[in-house]
Amino acid sequence: MKKTYLFHILFLAMIAVVGFSSCDEESIEPTLLNEELVGESIIRLTYQDTLVIRKNVVATVDEKGLFTFDVKGKGKDMLSITTFKFEEGLFPSNINVAKYLFADLSDVGLSVDHVNPLTNTGWIRISSINKVGGSVDGEFKIKIYPPILLDPSDPNFDLQTGIINLPKAFEIQGEFRNLRYQRAEGDYFETKIDGAAWAYKTRKVSVVGNRVVITTSNSVTEEVMELSFDKNVEEGNYGLENFQAKYKSANGVNYSTYLELGGSTLQIKENKNNRVKGSFNLKMKNEAGTQTLNFTEGSFSLAY
Repeated sequence: MKKTYLFHILFLAMIAVVGFSSCDEESIEPTLLNEELVGESIIRLTYQDTLVIRKNVVATVDEKGLFTFDVKGKGKDMLSITTFKFEEGLFPSNINVAKYLFADLSDVGLSVDHVNPLTNTGWIRISSINKVGGSVDGEFKIKIYPPILLDPSDPNFDLQTGIINLPKAFEIQGEFRNLRYQRAEGDYFETKIDGAAWAYKTRKVSVVGNRVVITTSNSVTEEVMELSFDKNVEEGNYGLENFQAKYKSANGVNYSTYLELGGSTLQIKENKNNRVKGSFNLKMKNEAGTQTLNFTEGSFSLAY
């Protein structure tokens, strides 16, 4: 009896250990798809021995991919961060120029060295973009140079140099977490092909019969991508019964979506007044069925 009782105890203990081990090894999806679950939007700035924390800031991305956000600094000062591309990567701040509004001076300093504009004054890093949740994470370390003011009536004006006495250049470090962003009104179409951004040169939207056909192409590599769906499609999520996509690679290989292949979804977020907005993930294979390509993080807003 004692041996049986001991066996049950050991058996239950083994189940508990296996159960806990399995839970610990479970993979967790790092990109939260529900916008409400993304987390609190927060920006932290550290400069001149001061920590500044701001919440509920919203960034913008224009139709050319210019990423910008403004955040209140010390007092009534304002910092504006910009990158010329909205993609993960490191951007030098003497080219992707940051601006700092000195409220007391009513003038703006820049992350550019007035004496040597080619000097690298820091960087902005976009570390991750959640296009489904509409948020972005990153950090920055930039040097701000005060403005040069030429005003002889100012008592601090230096007649020899023509420069008003200003605070010295200073460094700002910071991070943005779960920063929400909004697309500015305008046309765009973007996706990644096996993880690499689709770098097309031309874009055309046409209506063929009752279908909207979006064609993007690169005349240099001769790549072409096409996405088509019903003109009167309503807001919602769709499978391949309701849309089609195809792609010609730089090697001239034709790829298409196939119902039996699966892995393709289309979400229509808005379709009215001859403008359609949506997002997609596609899986295509070549005609021989020997190769597949994944088109991820696709999004568009286009007039037709």
